Amino acid sequence: MYNLMEIENKIEQLAKIIDAPFSQMVTFGNSRDDGTPNIEVNDSDYFYVIRDRMICENRRAQNFDELLYWVFSGICFSMSCKYELENRKPQMDTRRIMFQYQLELLNKINTEWCWKRKREIGKILDSTPYDDN
Repeated sequence: MYNLMEIENKIEQLAKIIDAPFSQMVTFGNSRDDGTPNIEVNDSDYFYVIRDRMICENRRAQNFDELLYWVFSGICFSMSCKYELENRKPQMDTRRIMFQYQLELLNKINTEWCWKRKREIGKILDSTPYDDN
C-alpha cells in the first residue's frame, strides 16, 4: 500500500506528462467539499471520494492502478471538455472531439487506461450513439 504522500507524488508526476492544470487536480486526505475528488487510504484500500457537502461518489480500490485510472480518467475528461469547447465544430456531436482527446491524453500516460476508457466509451455510444445534426 502506498501512503498519501507517495500517491500525491505519483499523481503529480503523471500529471506533468499531460500538462494537467492545477485546477483539475484531486486533493489528498482533506476534501474541499466542493465536488473535487479526494484520495483517502486506510490499511488495505484506496478511496476516490467526491463530496459536495455530502458524499456524491465513493469508490474503493484495492489496486493502486485502478485508483490512478479513476484519477486520470476524470482529469483527462475535464481537460477534453475544455479542449472540445475551444475546438468545437458545428454539426458535429461534441463527444467526438471530447472522447478522442480524452483517449489521446490517457494514451500518453498509460496505453491500458486508454483501451479501458475506449471500451467504456463504446458502451456509452451503444446506448446513446453520436448525433451529428
